[in-house]
This record gives sequence, structure tokens and C-alpha cells, in this order.
Amino acid sequence: MGFYPRLPDRPIVHEFASLSTAPFAEAKDFLKRILLPIPCYRVFLNEFVHAQLRFGCDVPFVYRDMGVSDLFFSRQSRRGMGHFDYDFVYFGSVTRIRRIDVLLRLFVGSGKTLLLIGEPDASIVAEFSSQKNIIFAGRLTNSQIPEVAERCRFAVNFMPDCYPFNEQTSTKLIEYCALGMPIVSSDYRWARAFAAKRNAKIFFLKSGLARLPLVEIERFSFETPDVSDLRWNEVIKRSGIGKILNDLNI
Repeated sequence: MGFYPRLPDRPIVHEFASLSTAPFAEAKDFLKRILLPIPCYRVFLNEFVHAQLRFGCDVPFVYRDMGVSDLFFSRQSRRGMGHFDYDFVYFGSVTRIRRIDVLLRLFVGSGKTLLLIGEPDASIVAEFSSQKNIIFAGRLTNSQIPEVAERCRFAVNFMPDCYPFNEQTSTKLIEYCALGMPIVSSDYRWARAFAAKRNAKIFFLKSGLARLPLVEIERFSFETPDVSDLRWNEVIKRSGIGKILNDLNI
């Protein structure tokens, strides 16, 4: 949610799909709280984001969590047809702010391939491009990602266990579920809660590892949960956004 000096002469809905990130994350959220004009409605990712932003005025609101495109579900039945081209895949933010360099160091010397889908920091490429088993695919379209991901054996969800990342929905993790992929994840609160709620069996990496625990991953009994209720149409339907549009005559 960006800044602008005054409300235009039309109904306005503010959407907060995440909290601000470093540097100065809390200061950025404080400025949003005191400087943004008061809208007709607010939409928050979830209760955590709502509580952290602490807007004091009595503006009606709804929650709209993350969803998954139907494109990801359509590729699930194709997994396992033929061989896998890559051992692991990660898609999302390939930046130091997400501490992706910590993940990549686990693959150095592992002999296992990791395909990275996303626009990488230049410093990340400079540090790891000499590792032949770490492949930078760059940014792909939403329609390309499921087709590429189905050629990978395991999916990696890597998120630092720190504010605000550890309390916010991991889009990539629910997309991996939609694809029916076995998931290896860093260990943090939101992912643990998701696994418990969905009866999922996700391999959680212990902090401080120097190498990828390949034997344990190979032996692990993965169970990927059904997330069909997280299709975008279903998420939007449950969110109450339709009521907002009706109330505002949009």
C-alpha cells in the first residue's frame, strides 16, 4: 500500500497483502498508520497483518489471504511422468533479505541440482554462479512456472525465521502443494502451523546446517496436503470482497 496525498473523488479500498520489510520495517508501517488517508474499506492478508498495523479508526475490513492459480493444479497429474531434470526447485524471492544465500550454501558440494526461479540479486549470482549444480532460471511467467516445476523432484520453501516473514503466508509453499510436490522447508512458525492444520508431512531443515541432509530427505515420508480450497476463486469468494463491491456499488 503506497502513499498519496489525498483521497480521490471515488470509493477507495486499501489492501495490505503484507507488512513492510527491512530496512526500517516498523517505521514504514508506523508511517502508513499516521499518513495514509482513511479509505472506505481495508483488506488485510490475515489477522496478524491487521493486528501489527494497528489502525485506530473504525473502518470496515475483510481478510483476503493468498491463493493459488488454477494453472498449478492443472499440472499435478503430470508429476512422475518420465524422469526429473532437477533434484530441487525454489521459486520466489532470490534475495539476501530473504537469506537465500544461506540455502544456496547448503547445496555447495552436495552433488544435487537446485533450480532457482525468480529474479536474483546480482551479488547472489556473483557468489554462486560458479556452482554448476545451482541453476538460475531467472523470472518466469505464472504459466511457465508449473511446467518447469513438474520436472523437479523436491520443492524448497525457504523463509527466515524472523519478523515479519515467519508470520505471513508463504505463497510458494501453497503453490508447491497445488503441484503435489514433496516439500523441504526452513523451520518457522507459519510453516509449522500450516503443516499441523493441514496434516502435512513437510521436511523441516534444522537451523545451523552446513550441508543438506540428503539421506534424511530421501528416507522421509512426505505427505502433501490438498489445498484445493485455496484456489483464487474460493479465496476471493470467502473473503467478503464481493460485499465490499456491492456496498460501494462497483
